[in-house]
Amino acid sequence: MKGQITYQLLKFIENGIFMNLNFIEAVAVSGYGASYKKLEHEEAKAAKKRKSLVDFFFSLSDEKPKAKRKLSKLLYVLKKDGFISKDKPNGSLFLTVKGREHLKKLDERLRKLLPRVKDYKKEIDGVLKIIAFDIPEREKSKRRWLCSVLKNLGFEMRQKSVWVGRSRLPVYFIKDISRLGLLDCVDIFEVAKKGSLNDLNG
Repeated sequence: MKGQITYQLLKFIENGIFMNLNFIEAVAVSGYGASYKKLEHEEAKAAKKRKSLVDFFFSLSDEKPKAKRKLSKLLYVLKKDGFISKDKPNGSLFLTVKGREHLKKLDERLRKLLPRVKDYKKEIDGVLKIIAFDIPEREKSKRRWLCSVLKNLGFEMRQKSVWVGRSRLPVYFIKDISRLGLLDCVDIFEVAKKGSLNDLNG
């Protein structure tokens, strides 16, 4: 989605975080055309390997030396457009009224965005899972998306809204279900060795 990095920066500023080191490295590694999912993935990887501030600067200089300058330029543009401002006493950034309105619009767009099916990689873990869902007709585009993702992950449809398979469910898949407002419409069960069902939703 266009504006993904702007969205991330505005969210960080809204939460009182001027700059997240892992996010900077994620941008540096992924590039500025990367998808939101790619940024999240690289950010998680950076968080795992981050040992010290020195490690961060070495990795950044080795991978994308211009990343910090580009981010500084983006912050300048956000300030120029009236989305952010700087608190004079302590120098911290905060969202203006205009910035909060812009962030709200970006958030609404992100919630409607259907992730690409191929973003989820198939990985067999051998544990049988049953996924059942009841998605309203008004959300049929999301229902089609869910079916396509499950098929891509190697699941098979046993009934109209019941799929079974032995693939691992990616963390980002669960996050996307929640982001799209489908968590209450989807039930995920794991069949334990003893034959009982474990509800994975909770």
